[in-house]
Amino acid sequence: MMRVAVPLFGQEVSPRFGCGGELLIASIENGTLQGTEVERTGELSFPQWPTFLASLNVAVLICGGIHHDLLREIERLGIKVYWGVIGPVSQALAALIDGTLRNDQFVGRSPKAPMITFPDDDRAGGHSA
Repeated sequence: MMRVAVPLFGQEVSPRFGCGGELLIASIENGTLQGTEVERTGELSFPQWPTFLASLNVAVLICGGIHHDLLREIERLGIKVYWGVIGPVSQALAALIDGTLRNDQFVGRSPKAPMITFPDDDRAGGHSA
């Protein structure tokens, strides 16, 4: 089972890593999305992120912009990072699953994207798929 972290901005990949308050953790096995959970990250500081991701057993991070020092520290822990990704989280995960995800990529809308249900709650811009 591969665990993938994606910082959230609504249902989109957050444009800047570490600035939002939520992180989607997707579990993928045999090319299929098995489930998701949302971790509230609160006010994690810059040096806390790499160990936080490692504590969640994250193998892959999909994010928008990321500071080069933070990128280097996360990769040093063996976490694969796809940076500069713009678009819906579901599309980013679909691109990862089908092997087409790249750095600095806009992921458009596609019928192949896995269905992700976001909890309906009180967060800013609360939503559900």
